[in-house]
Amino acid sequence: RTRTFPSCVFLTLSQLVRYLAMAMLALWLFAISSAAEEEPGCFLQHTRQQLLQEASAIPEAPGGYNRQCENCKCVGSTPAGNGVPMDQCKALCQGSVGFTYFAVVGECECCSDLHQTPWVETGWGLYAQLDWESPPAPSGYKLKCGPYCRCTSFGPLQSDLDINTCGRNCGTWAGFIFSPYPPQGGTDCRCCNNLVPRSGVTTQWNLYEPSGGGITGDPHVTTLDGKHYLLLKQGTFNLWHFSGLETDFEAKKLPVDWQVYAHYSGHQGFMKALLLLDNTEGSALELTAQDCKWKARSGEGWKALETAELVSVPSDSATGFDVSSTGGKGGHEFANRVHFNMNTKHGKEAIAVMSLSCRPQHNINVQISMTRRTDDQFVDGELKRARSFSMLQTSTGTSTDSEFSMDRTWQELGGSPQATGYLQRVDGEPSVALLTQICSAAEESQAKEICSKHLRHDGTSGGVGALFHDCVFDLCHGAGETQAELAAELLAVTKAD
Repeated sequence: RTRTFPSCVFLTLSQLVRYLAMAMLALWLFAISSAAEEEPGCFLQHTRQQLLQEASAIPEAPGGYNRQCENCKCVGSTPAGNGVPMDQCKALCQGSVGFTYFAVVGECECCSDLHQTPWVETGWGLYAQLDWESPPAPSGYKLKCGPYCRCTSFGPLQSDLDINTCGRNCGTWAGFIFSPYPPQGGTDCRCCNNLVPRSGVTTQWNLYEPSGGGITGDPHVTTLDGKHYLLLKQGTFNLWHFSGLETDFEAKKLPVDWQVYAHYSGHQGFMKALLLLDNTEGSALELTAQDCKWKARSGEGWKALETAELVSVPSDSATGFDVSSTGGKGGHEFANRVHFNMNTKHGKEAIAVMSLSCRPQHNINVQISMTRRTDDQFVDGELKRARSFSMLQTSTGTSTDSEFSMDRTWQELGGSPQATGYLQRVDGEPSVALLTQICSAAEESQAKEICSKHLRHDGTSGGVGALFHDCVFDLCHGAGETQAELAAELLAVTKAD
């Protein structure tokens, strides 16, 4: 008669090698443990537990990869080699999304997906290519953190959506988390009530927040939907105007209307002043690069704000500004954050956040981020979404923004007499036609070296790549290292919790 054996008794060669290696490791550890009991002096440098950890340690990820988990494997894997070093395993699996590696015997398997096995695979590590971990952020969003990052409060699970649909569905929320490789397959999406990163996340999630528009350097403009260009004209401009939304406050609906003006002038056309107007309540704030100190309009006069007496929205006002500091994060210490808040029947609600960096006698950098992406529809000005391409000279990446240029003086728009006088003085400085200047290879190399001290040249979703290129352009045309410092400070403020 033919006897049928259970299939589990048959082992592949790679499995047999692995089990023999683990058995030999166990015998070796038992031997040194016994020896340690007889001659403890021989093992002063290594305890039994230390030896176990060193022998079975799962290596860190090689360059370009992230270790997804320890003692685990991917579900879909193909054997690629035995007795190979990790770098060779990485090379063998270059065309795959990742690989699993058993360091004790150098066993390598390439992954067709990154779903983890539901059981423990002792000694194995799962490594994923970084390019596969962070899908490009959809329009209007940027990556806040990942790949093991999620918000602390979120809505119901939405499965099998692409990241763009996830972003659209979460347009009225603070942001969203997205997992391209959940354990059950497909994709997972959740809308976030807040943008506070949760600690101890062990599964792959990326947290996305609304991206902001802003002005840096000479001046480089980024709109709320990511259009990026160099402004060629000096003067006062409508930077950001928010109107069309109403707040339900004290049993009546009131229109919300905020206006932000920016003035560009001086040798290189940097931003020299900001004017924030609350047209609903009649209040105003002003900041100039003369001293980088906020001033608030009180009645018909202006008062300098000390750091200790920052502005907040009164409970009996429909709208207002909350001025605060990130506590020195970002270098130069001053009130570097402004919330545009409105009071509702449900409490105070932030519509937008302005982040700043400023250096006296130099310039101001600014970014404005919308709390909810759907509120972008109420924004006009240089930072507005969906600006016509005909308005931008896309072939050269420049614009004059004539449609947003103001023909009234700073004081006529609502600014202080002191700021008006300061701007008249800087307006008298000779300007430079930057596009006619040629930056030599040596000058560009030096600019890149200086900018690299303050900004990582990695082109990541946080906007560092654009900031780096703008920094190189500005330094190449005589801005000096201060501008690199200011760019890094603005980035730090936008990322501060």
